[in-house]
Amino acid sequence: MHSKSTYGTIAVKTAVLLIAALLLFAPLLFQDVRALEVAARICIFIVLVASYD
Repeated sequence: MHSKSTYGTIAVKTAVLLIAALLLFAPLLFQDVRALEVAARICIFIVLVASYD
């Protein structure tokens, strides 16, 4: 039987992979320049937050 922390870890990893996939395919999904700029800013903030770990 899995503990709650294992389910939480799986949920977080799934969410991160989903967000990364959406950001990876953002140029193909969104043709608007503004949407691409927002996706780029999100990537920058993710790297910035990850660097503090």
